[in-house]
Amino acid sequence: IYMSNKDDDMKYITILPNGSKRISIRLGRGIDGKYLYDTKQFNKDVDIKVVRKERDKMLENKQNAKNIDGSMLVETFAKKWLTEVVLEQSPNTYDGCFSKLKYHIIPYLGHYRLKNITRDLVQELINHLATKECLNKKGQKLSPTTVKHIINILSSMLNYAVDLHMISFNPCRDLKFPKQVKYDKQVYNSDEINVLLDYLKNASIQNRAIYVLLLTTGLRRGELAGLWWSDIDFKEKTLSVKKAYYKTKIKGKITTGPKSKYSIRTVGLSDLALVCLLEYKEIQETQKNAMKDNWNNAPNVFTDEFGNPLSPDAISSRWIR
Repeated sequence: IYMSNKDDDMKYITILPNGSKRISIRLGRGIDGKYLYDTKQFNKDVDIKVVRKERDKMLENKQNAKNIDGSMLVETFAKKWLTEVVLEQSPNTYDGCFSKLKYHIIPYLGHYRLKNITRDLVQELINHLATKECLNKKGQKLSPTTVKHIINILSSMLNYAVDLHMISFNPCRDLKFPKQVKYDKQVYNSDEINVLLDYLKNASIQNRAIYVLLLTTGLRRGELAGLWWSDIDFKEKTLSVKKAYYKTKIKGKITTGPKSKYSIRTVGLSDLALVCLLEYKEIQETQKNAMKDNWNNAPNVFTDEFGNPLSPDAISSRWIR
C-alpha cells in the first residue's frame, strides 16, 4: 500500500502512494488497552528534511512526556503550557492567557492535580466567576463573554494535557454559562464623523493625523502604532499594513506581524489623510533636527517627543482625553 524505508533517516516516516509523507510514533497504550499514536501528515511538496526535523521534535516530546503524568498540579502544568504552546503565538494572545490564568484560573484550580479536574469542578469555577466577587481590572463584575473566554483558555490548556496523554479527556464539556447579553455595536454616522473631524481641526497635528487615519482606514491600534514611513506611498496614495507594534508583559515592546496573515493588506488613503500625514511629517522632521543626537530615530510614523514609537495604549489615552 505504501513505500517504507527502514533506514534511520526514514524511521517512523512512510511515503504514501500519492507522494504525501506521514509520521507515526507509538506512544504506548491508553486506558482501554489500545495503542496510542502521535501522527502528522505532510503533502508531497514538503521537503523530506522538514519531515525528519518534525519527526525528531515529536520523538523529543515523547521522551519528555515519559516524566509527566496526571499527578502534575494545574499551576505547574499551566506554566508548561504557556512556555510550550502559547509562547509561539502572538504577544497579545500570550498576555491574555497569562492574565486569565494568574487572576482567575490558578487561584481556584491551581492546587488541584490535572487528573482530579472534573466537569463539576469546572462548573463550580464558572459559577464563581459569575459572582460579584470576581472583578476585572476596572473593578467591574466579569461579563458573560469574559467568563466564557476564561474557560476557553482552561479548555485549550487541558486539550494539551490530553495530547500529552496526561489525562484521558477534557472535562470542559456540557457546561452551563451565564446568559450572554447581546451587544449592539455603536458606530459613528456621517454627521458624527463630520463633527469629530471639525473638532480635530483644533487638535495637535499628530492627534489629527492619528484619528483621521483611524477614521478613514480602519487600522487597529497596534497596526497604526507599527506603521513606518516606508509603508506609505504618497504617490499612489496607499499604505501597506505589514506589521504591528505591541507592549507586552513577556517580551516588552516589540514589532511583529499583524493579528493574522489576512490582516496584511494595502489600504487607500484619502486626500485629507495625505495632507495630515505630510504636515505631521514636517513637524516630526523639525523635532528630529532640534533633538539632534537625543532623537531615537525610530522608523515609526507616530513617535513621542524623543523619537520613540507611540504604544497602542498611548494612542487610546489620547482619545479618552
